[in-house]
Amino acid sequence: MRRGSALPAALDCEAIAQALLTHCERPTMVFDRHGLLRGANAPAEELIGTANAIAGRPWEALFERSPLGLPLPELFAKLLRGDQNEWVVASGTWSLRCRAAVVKGGGAVVITAREWWRGPYRETSYEISVSPESFGRIVGSKNAALVGRTCHDALWARSVPCEQCPASDLATSHCVMVWASEHSLDVVSAAHASEHTASIQIQRLDAEATQLILAARRARLAAQHGLSPREREVLDLLSLGRTTHEIATALAITLRTAKYHQSNVLTKLGLDSRLELLRLLA
Repeated sequence: MRRGSALPAALDCEAIAQALLTHCERPTMVFDRHGLLRGANAPAEELIGTANAIAGRPWEALFERSPLGLPLPELFAKLLRGDQNEWVVASGTWSLRCRAAVVKGGGAVVITAREWWRGPYRETSYEISVSPESFGRIVGSKNAALVGRTCHDALWARSVPCEQCPASDLATSHCVMVWASEHSLDVVSAAHASEHTASIQIQRLDAEATQLILAARRARLAAQHGLSPREREVLDLLSLGRTTHEIATALAITLRTAKYHQSNVLTKLGLDSRLELLRLLA
C-alpha cells in the first residue's frame, strides 16, 4: 500500500491492519491516531520488543529520536496528515528507514520499515563546511532538517569531529573505513566541492563484504607480526569482541591459557588493550 493511500471508511480498519501484520515480511507496526501501538509483526518485534509487552505504549516511548531533527510527536502528526515521504527513527541499537500508510476513517497508521540496521543513521551523501570556525557543519543535504547541524553530531552521535574524518585532509584523495556495527562497515570519502566545502559520500558494505575485508586485515596483521596458528584464532575471536571466558570456551582451552594467548597477541601487535586492537581492526 502506498504511503498516504486512503481506504474507504466502510472497510474494517482493524482487519486491514491485522492482514498487513500477518502477511508483510518487513517489520510492520500499527498505531492508532493517538500514536499508541496496537500491533506489531514478528520482524518488528525483533527490533522494538514483543508486541504483547509493549502494546498501548506511545510512539515516542518506542523510539529514542528522529535523526532528521523533527520532534517525534511532530513527526507522527505529519504521518497522520500524509505529509512525510520517508523518514528515519532510532530504537535502541537499531535505526529504521520507514514509510507509513494512513487508513482513513479508522485513523490507523501502518508503519513499515523499508530498511533497518544496527547503529546510528547514516546519510549517503551530504556537503559540509571545512572552514576552521565551522568545520563539519552540514551545508547541503537531501534532508533539510540536517542543514546547519554538524555531521559528527547529527549523523555520527559524536560531540567533536571524527578523528579520521577524510575531510580533514583534502590535499590527498583518501577514504576511511568506519565501524557502523559489528557486521558492517561504512566507507566514507571526501572531495572538494568548493573552496570552503567538501562533498561526503558514504557507502555501506554488506556483511559478506565486511567479513572478507576484516578477515584479510587480520591475516595480514598475523603474518606481519608472526602470530602462531592459535594466536590467529584468538585474534579472530577478539575482533568479534569475545571475552576471554568466551574464547576459552570456543577453543576448548583453559581461561588461563586464553589470557596467555590474548596477552601474546597484544604484545606482538604492540598494543596495550583490547580496545586498541578493536580500533586497529576498524
